[in-house]
Amino acid sequence: MSDSVQNLIAEPEDKGTRIDKYLSQELEDVSRSRIQKLLDDGDITVDDKCVKSNYKLNGTEHITITIPELIVPQILPENIPLNIIYEDDDVILIDKPKGRTLHRNSCQCTYVSLQG
Repeated sequence: MSDSVQNLIAEPEDKGTRIDKYLSQELEDVSRSRIQKLLDDGDITVDDKCVKSNYKLNGTEHITITIPELIVPQILPENIPLNIIYEDDDVILIDKPKGRTLHRNSCQCTYVSLQG
């Protein structure tokens, strides 16, 4: 799979509309936060120039949106000792040691208990 590229042309009635608002209306399947990140990363250009989210359309621009392929991280199970207090078909209760992280963040790569 590769990057997805979309091209839009602003219409005269779009004049004065902020680019982030315009794109959130045009790209209904893309979240506003994703649009902001695409703008920040230079993946959205207006007339071949990078713009900020507060850019106001003139109503004649050619807008190119490059949506990079999402990279899904590979999460592998780890064999870590767990002190299981209670378990049934719906619930598991684990006595978590002090310092053990429950959710992964960008700084941690190992020894994480995932909620699922």
